[in-house]
Amino acid sequence: MKITDENLVIEAKDVENKNQVFDIFANLLKENNFIKNTTNLVNAFKERESQMTTGLGKGIAIPHATSSEIKEPKILVAKLDKVDWKSLDKSPVDVAIAIVVPEGQRKEHFELLASISSKFIEDEVIEKFKNSSNSEIVEFLNNLKVDTSSSKTKNDKNNSKDSVTIVGVTTCTTGVAHTFMAAKAIEDEAKKRGWNVKVEKQGQMTKDRLTDKDIENADYVLIAAGKGIDNPERFIGKKVYETDVASPITEAEKVLDDLIEKASIKEVTNKNSSVKATNESISDPKKNKKKFGTGPIRHLLAGISYMIPFIAMAGITLGMTTAFGFGAVTLPDGTTSFQALNPTAEAFSALAGAAFTLYIPILAGFIANSIVGRHAIAPSMIVALALADSSGSILFNYQTLAFGGFDGDGSLGFFGAIASGYLIGYGIKWSETYTNKIENRAFQTMLPLLIIPIFWTIVPMVFFAFVGYLPLYYLAFGLQELVKLLVDSNLIWLAGMILGMMVCFDLGGPVNKMAMLVGVLFLDASTYYPAINGILAVAVSLPPMVLLFSLLIGRFLGLHLDETDQAAAGTASVMGFFGITEGAIPFAAKNPKLWIPSFMFAGAVGGAIASFTGVGNNVALWGGPIIYIAGGMGHSVSGVVNTATDANLFMSSDWVYSLLYFVPLIIGGLSGFFMAASLNKLYEKQDVKKAEDPNYKSLFERVNKKLYLHKGKEIKNA
Repeated sequence: MKITDENLVIEAKDVENKNQVFDIFANLLKENNFIKNTTNLVNAFKERESQMTTGLGKGIAIPHATSSEIKEPKILVAKLDKVDWKSLDKSPVDVAIAIVVPEGQRKEHFELLASISSKFIEDEVIEKFKNSSNSEIVEFLNNLKVDTSSSKTKNDKNNSKDSVTIVGVTTCTTGVAHTFMAAKAIEDEAKKRGWNVKVEKQGQMTKDRLTDKDIENADYVLIAAGKGIDNPERFIGKKVYETDVASPITEAEKVLDDLIEKASIKEVTNKNSSVKATNESISDPKKNKKKFGTGPIRHLLAGISYMIPFIAMAGITLGMTTAFGFGAVTLPDGTTSFQALNPTAEAFSALAGAAFTLYIPILAGFIANSIVGRHAIAPSMIVALALADSSGSILFNYQTLAFGGFDGDGSLGFFGAIASGYLIGYGIKWSETYTNKIENRAFQTMLPLLIIPIFWTIVPMVFFAFVGYLPLYYLAFGLQELVKLLVDSNLIWLAGMILGMMVCFDLGGPVNKMAMLVGVLFLDASTYYPAINGILAVAVSLPPMVLLFSLLIGRFLGLHLDETDQAAAGTASVMGFFGITEGAIPFAAKNPKLWIPSFMFAGAVGGAIASFTGVGNNVALWGGPIIYIAGGMGHSVSGVVNTATDANLFMSSDWVYSLLYFVPLIIGGLSGFFMAASLNKLYEKQDVKKAEDPNYKSLFERVNKKLYLHKGKEIKNA
């Protein structure tokens, strides 16, 4: 297939502006029976040009567009007579090279753009091209396409070390967006190099699970994880490289280069087959500074990732049940209570209650599992469940010298789960340094089945019953008093701003999850009910709301989204409707300096406003706007509910009140959108200013060097 021919290379010395050039290109394709309608293509050229000029400088412009009518990529060339193209270097254009690609072939689109623009960096190439005959131009462009393919194959073969087979594991704290995005980036980059690749996605449901044969045949193992992975012992004896889950999304090429250079053998550290990594990227502190989400925090995030499905199921089920089956009931003593009004509502409420009962021991069990393995799950879950008992029956009260906790409330909830997970996980890990030295086979058989469960359940329980629960109790009490102080001092808006920014910072990552954890800590508060969860319920949908406004009205403020981003923004908006933040991740990965500050600003504004509107303190509200539209929302007055007197306000089906949820959502979303539009204008001005500097290379040169060339390949004179 030829990318161009002499019919697509013309002289157009009488045109006055670039719009006329677009018309000429469209008509040329129509005359040669490549398209039937010229209007759509002309509009596509203009739309691309409105985002940023395609004038590279030095008299060259490369307009480009996609079209649903054209069946194969084509390149057109027009020799002009100094047309003002608003080029980055302000010089007029005398050669326009247009790229037209079928809709849906963005990869081909960018490869062509990269190949052509990288050739027009050197002055001698530009001069030779301008002085070439039409037939020479056609030969140059057709050979360029062939050379690009053959060069790529050659480079890939060299990079692949002839035949490389890799397997990988990706997993993030929630097991949703980051997991699959990282896997896709690894797969795409590996296939580009001609490598064999298979990646296991460990999420809420594991996809593409690696077989023993896959691992045996692999030359390298790549682990990109935001938490502990399942069955790491599978990779003992293989060359393994570990990195965080975000790195492949933004720099897959570097990750695969590091895999070859830094992978090292996975070694056995004890007889229970836990493993340790020996690769340089982890052990070298100069090359890998500790990040948030590593070390002990990593184990907490692992526990949270397993806990989230329980909270999500319980919360949304309870929210929908609240909308259609609950109401305020006046009790015989004259007080009011919010209760189920029919057997169906009672059944669903019981189902949600079961999930709420489970999520605390699940958190503890999988913190311990992340630390040392599955044999720590049972004791940590049992201890955490016992510590969550509201009667406090196992806690010794030194005031009354009897068991029962303080003031009849001994539930340690989240704090008990986290403490038991860490204590038992690290305790078993420490004890294994001694038990693994015992060679007796019977002892080693009984160790995980009897000795560990019994010893590491009873001993920690005795510790918590008499000593360990005291600091946890006062920590929980102090935290509630701190938030109460914020409310009494009219500073709850400050907490709203901070939590809102945390939720919107890494979009489902560790910081986001820590903010959500803060909200869950207050679910069991008995007297003061600050609207922490209401703030989070708004914040989780704010980044998608920013993208929705960018999609609908962004073009009016110069914030143009290309075709792919428009589709991604639409998808993110739908996900945000259900309280899912992760749909905004591709935008943060693609242009972090534009979108992350915008999302965080939306979180700060929306979180602060939510604290004033008093959006309800109920985890069900994390389900996003759909819960509110259904009518299942919490309700609090000035951010506080005293459950002793205002129980009917804790959960409410007041449809009018639900509108208060949309106030911070819309204002916060608009604030983030205006921030994005302003930053976009600022960055465009900076690019133009830099382009006016003769010592500064053009935008296309920088893009090519950063995105399209393989590592280690330098552009001449760049």
